[in-house]
Amino acid sequence: MGLIIDILAALQSIPLPPIILSLSIILFAIFLSPLFSHKLGIPVVVIEVVIGIIIGRSFLNIIPPDPWLQFFSYFGLIYLLFLAGLEINFGEIREKLLPVISVALGSLFIPFLLGCLIAFTIVEVNPLFLGVILSTTSLGVVLPLSKEIRGHETFTNLLLGSVVLVDVFSMFLLAASIQLILGRPFELFIYSTFFILLLFTLPVFFNRFELGRKVRSCCEGSSYFHFEVRFCFALIAGLALLAEVIGFHAIIGAFIAGLAISELTWRGSELEQNLISFGYGFFIPLFFIMVGVNTNLPLLLGSIKNLLVLLVITLVGIFGKVFGIFPLSKIFGLSFREGVSLGFIESARLSLILAGAEIGRSLGIIDEAIFSTLVIFSIISVLIGPSVGKFLLKEKGEKS
Repeated sequence: MGLIIDILAALQSIPLPPIILSLSIILFAIFLSPLFSHKLGIPVVVIEVVIGIIIGRSFLNIIPPDPWLQFFSYFGLIYLLFLAGLEINFGEIREKLLPVISVALGSLFIPFLLGCLIAFTIVEVNPLFLGVILSTTSLGVVLPLSKEIRGHETFTNLLLGSVVLVDVFSMFLLAASIQLILGRPFELFIYSTFFILLLFTLPVFFNRFELGRKVRSCCEGSSYFHFEVRFCFALIAGLALLAEVIGFHAIIGAFIAGLAISELTWRGSELEQNLISFGYGFFIPLFFIMVGVNTNLPLLLGSIKNLLVLLVITLVGIFGKVFGIFPLSKIFGLSFREGVSLGFIESARLSLILAGAEIGRSLGIIDEAIFSTLVIFSIISVLIGPSVGKFLLKEKGEKS
């Protein structure tokens, strides 16, 4: 690692345009991050954020501000939320509707209320924004983890179904809260909300009229795949633009586009795999690296107050999920260990909390200290939550 840092620092002396040098460093980091992830057993997103912190303003400071990097990062954010929608499978909800909805509401509203409470009393940030941020979870972390869990069918169904619903609800709440915080007139907010809710019916419309089959049938042949890719990007752009025109952030439009495309294609299809490869090959890792670049770690670590805020947010963020989920999971037949494990696993936040933090920073809703706190909290939650959750399930399996 020390040799790599020396190489990156030496690159600064090369007479190249700043954007070329910055992109070269970032591409090198994107290439290395999966290798470190595999070696250390840590999610690759965490590695990307940490690399961003190292090469950014916190340490080496070798990535200067650049409008092209901001554009690539913003596109990565939009595409990240598109893939978040693409990952969602509503079939996981239909199997056990009442338990899934109940656990999802507990996972959503208890952390939301606790977040609002500490924002009023301890943390100097908008209560609505912090509440929404702490209500999120991470389907991208939970999905691969669920495949490692064996012999807990009810647990897995509740986990996946509730995380899917929390992702959808928290995405809408994030977009809505931003508009309220920015002072949008209430009448216009209600009007915009109505149209956004109508957009959420788009995937149902696609499924009802078998639009996916019709698109594939009219584009059969060697070039149909490329047409589907173009259709996906046109839909992302169109719905993101429409969301902005209506008054919401573009991320909600991209998320709905992902939900719609998930109804057009099938799991594991060539289209889905290539859409995922396109995003995770460059734009999404660049977004996470830029989140790390913009993190001001010395500001966070240099203040006792900021460290106290980090501690409070971490405790509330993790145990708020546990307290919100555990009582409901017991009602629906999970054991004590399974209920606590479910809460810890859902306490892992990554993609959406980083997206929300970046949006909040760029719009001036949160300052650098809170932004850096949320970034570090997301890393801590991903390292602690799933590990404790898996340990509790393993202990139960060994005792039985």
